[in-house]
Amino acid sequence: MVKKAPVSNLKLFTIFFRVGAFTFGGGYAMLPIMQRELVDKQGWLQEEDFVDMIGLTQSAPGPVAVNSAIYLGYRLNGLGGAISSVIGAVLPSLLVIMAIAWALSRYNLDLLNHAFAGVRPTVVSLITYAAWNLGKKVVKSVRPFAMAAISAGLIILFGVHPAILIVCGALLGLGFSSRSQKEAAQQ
Repeated sequence: MVKKAPVSNLKLFTIFFRVGAFTFGGGYAMLPIMQRELVDKQGWLQEEDFVDMIGLTQSAPGPVAVNSAIYLGYRLNGLGGAISSVIGAVLPSLLVIMAIAWALSRYNLDLLNHAFAGVRPTVVSLITYAAWNLGKKVVKSVRPFAMAAISAGLIILFGVHPAILIVCGALLGLGFSSRSQKEAAQQ
């Protein structure tokens, strides 16, 4: 993990507020924006650290964006950093949802429904883009490709819960690592 200089809680709040404010479609749609902010602009993480953070935060219960805000905020500035980051990440959504609820309670907004219908395909493209970028960084050989393909097949064809696959992937990773260490020790 790269950390250039001390990071203030206000800076963490501002960065995650910006990420939350310009993302529609939830945590996965946030990934390209988070990567641009946290890796490219701020330099707080290297690409491999970002991928590891996503894997770790996806393994915990809760939204990936909130978990990522907690993880990175804590790593950069302790408990205060985690709290600032989380508030920054969720506040834009809370404000937008409150505004929409208020507007829907006062007006019949067919235009809002049409706008959301236009946003949905864009959200799918953001999620696809995030999956493509993460996939290029993670799937570098046959083993990770096979694991990704089998996992996708199990989810799509049989509805296997992602948490089960995450645990199985972690166990396989530990098994492969242990096997590689034994082989290296024998040589």
